[in-house]
Amino acid sequence: MRSPQSQDQSLAILSRTIFKNPPDPERAHMTEHRAPDGSFNILNSLLKASSLDIVLQEKSLFTLLAPTDAAFTKLPAGEIDSLSQEQYKDRLVSLLSRHVISTLISSTSLATCSIEAKTVEQETVAITVQGKWISMHSATGIQLLDASVVGNDIKSSNRVIIPINAVAINENINASEGW
Repeated sequence: MRSPQSQDQSLAILSRTIFKNPPDPERAHMTEHRAPDGSFNILNSLLKASSLDIVLQEKSLFTLLAPTDAAFTKLPAGEIDSLSQEQYKDRLVSLLSRHVISTLISSTSLATCSIEAKTVEQETVAITVQGKWISMHSATGIQLLDASVVGNDIKSSNRVIIPINAVAINENINASEGW
C-alpha cells in the first residue's frame, strides 16, 4: 500500500503537469514519474491525447476525479491503446470529461453529500460522496462511476484533484465496442 506522502507527491506532480504551476525544482513530467500503484501516467497521456489538458488549464473552478494507473488497467485489454488513437478522440473526450466536474467537491471535508453538477462538457450528473466513496449517475439514472478515494485531495483556490480507483463508464458505448 502506498504511503499518504507518496500519494500526495504523485498528485502534486499531476497538478503541476496539468495546471502550469511555476517551475519547481522537484517538478517531473507525469510520464517520468514512477510512483507505485497510484501514479497518473495513463491519465496524463490520455488528457494530452484528448486535448483536455489545455481545457483544464483554462477552466476556472473544477474537480478532477483522477483515476490512477491501476484504475485504467481494469479496462478491457487494448482499450487504452484504442482510446489513444485519433479516430477515437471523441470517445476519449467523452470518457475523460466525466471526470471533470464544474464545481469544487472535497472527499475530505464532506462526510456525506449528494449534489447535481455539470461535467466540463455540460452533462448533468448526480454525485454522491460518502467518506472515501464516490458515486456518479447520469441524468437518466445510469451509474457512471462507483469508486473509492485512494489518496488525499489536492486543493487550490479553483480546483480539487481526487485520486480514485475506477474509471467512469460511457453510457453511450455499446457492448460490441468493449464496454
